[in-house]
Amino acid sequence: MSNFTGFLYKTVFSRNSTFITAAIITGFVFEQSVHGVVDVAFASANSGKIWKDVYAQRQAKGISE
Repeated sequence: MSNFTGFLYKTVFSRNSTFITAAIITGFVFEQSVHGVVDVAFASANSGKIWKDVYAQRQAKGISE
């Protein structure tokens, strides 16, 4: 494990610029993954109540906008 931590320190944490870049990239990836999970959970919890579902039901019944 010390080889990995040494490598990580030398490549990321030794310079402020690489540390900040790694923090920004990690934050972006984390935000995108959480956003995707929350969108799927919201769509699943509100299935049938979201406009795309209601619109499809209205189209099937022949009701226009």
